[in-house]
Amino acid sequence: MKRRLNFVVKRGIEELWENSFLDNNVDMKKIEYSKTGDAWPCVLLRKKSFEDLHKLYYICLKEKNKLLGEQYFHLQNSTKMLQHGRLKKVKLTMKRILTVLSRRAIHDQCLRAKDMFIYYIYIIFIYLFTYHIIYHLKLWKKVNGLYIYIYIYINIIHS
Repeated sequence: MKRRLNFVVKRGIEELWENSFLDNNVDMKKIEYSKTGDAWPCVLLRKKSFEDLHKLYYICLKEKNKLLGEQYFHLQNSTKMLQHGRLKKVKLTMKRILTVLSRRAIHDQCLRAKDMFIYYIYIIFIYLFTYHIIYHLKLWKKVNGLYIYIYIYINIIHS
């Protein structure tokens, strides 16, 4: 079951530098004094739906791209990047989102395997106890140097 998500791009390529140092519409003092929060904790991410996590990952990907561009700009010009810890927080959030999604996938696989196991046990139970089944086992076994022919007859009768 594949899930389809539809995204509508609001501004095109300008979205990649919106509210960054390259944006002409934002006051640099506002960016300089703005505070960023911590990375998203796993406790909050576990409560989000698949669609919300996908959107958040996409937003983090755009933010990471923007911050890497800003970091490259500051490395070229030998200047100090403002709030350099933001990139680490974005990467940590992205790793946590992938962890939550992979754990959900593992949990779903375990539930499916459990359901299949119960289903097969049920089928075997029905098969064994609704039909008259006869097993004939013919075995050769070596006892004290002699081969003995063992014939086992098992009869399961419909109950």
